[in-house]
Amino acid sequence: MKADNCIALLQQMVAIPSESQNEQAFAEFLANYLREELSMETQLQHVEGKSYNVIGRWNSGPHEKKLILGGHIDTVPPTPVGRPILINSAHAEMSFTGLVRLI
Repeated sequence: MKADNCIALLQQMVAIPSESQNEQAFAEFLANYLREELSMETQLQHVEGKSYNVIGRWNSGPHEKKLILGGHIDTVPPTPVGRPILINSAHAEMSFTGLVRLI
């Protein structure tokens, strides 16, 4: 994927509200992108409320190698300008830029 395409995809992604427990719109966007741009079979897995997992698969045979990529699609609400976001978590988090690199 060319840099301009990555930037355009990132701009589309960050324009979609996706705070925790409100990821449905972004999950639908991601599933559609994987289906339309990468020819993957996609499935939305409902977690609870408006929380979803996105599953994308390329149709492959049972004896072919598999690769699983995982990441978060929820975000934290914006903070006032100049105020840093402090994350106190033992979990590794993936930013949208990381997600763009994956796809």
